[in-house]
Amino acid sequence: MINIRTLRAAGLTPEQILKVVEEDQAKVREQSRKRKQKQRSCHAELRDIQILQRNHEARHACHSDSGSLLPSSTINNLKVQEERTEIVALGREFAEFYAAYPHKVGKRAAATAFERARRRVPMAEIMAGLARYANKTDDRPWCNPATWLNQDRCHDQPGPAQEGNGGRTRQGREKRHSISATFDDIFEKLQGGDGASVIPFQANPRLLQNR
Repeated sequence: MINIRTLRAAGLTPEQILKVVEEDQAKVREQSRKRKQKQRSCHAELRDIQILQRNHEARHACHSDSGSLLPSSTINNLKVQEERTEIVALGREFAEFYAAYPHKVGKRAAATAFERARRRVPMAEIMAGLARYANKTDDRPWCNPATWLNQDRCHDQPGPAQEGNGGRTRQGREKRHSISATFDDIFEKLQGGDGASVIPFQANPRLLQNR
């Protein structure tokens, strides 16, 4: 602080002393302004930290069973937003699944079954199982998408490729034809010795025992 007596003793005129005093007061005011500005800046940073902390606590409080720091209306709004996000994501996943499924029937039932299946099985496992199923080589009918999902068929592990029903039926016909031809040859040899006419044998082989 400036001592006026000291200034007078130094031989300064009253005008010079007034100027020195004004300059000193201006310096004090500037220092005070900077100090207050720094304090306001510190308070602003503290408020920002408190806001971030409250937001962090609020997000955790929504998923906590120990009570909430937010009003119920705010929590409900957050839950609605989360549900909408989940619905959008689930819709995209179902669209991917249905586009890859080879037998597109019963889309509404398939969507309901897909939502339930996703609660049990990760999306990656569903799509991996679908890839195996779509590449099957047998002639069995395709499952409806809802049935495939409800039965968790994505966990199926197909065995080696085999012929379908058509192949088994064809093999049966060929086997019966071979047996019939064998008995025809035997019957022809039995009848050919005395010059009798050959009777084609196409009936049940048990008839040979009755003759």
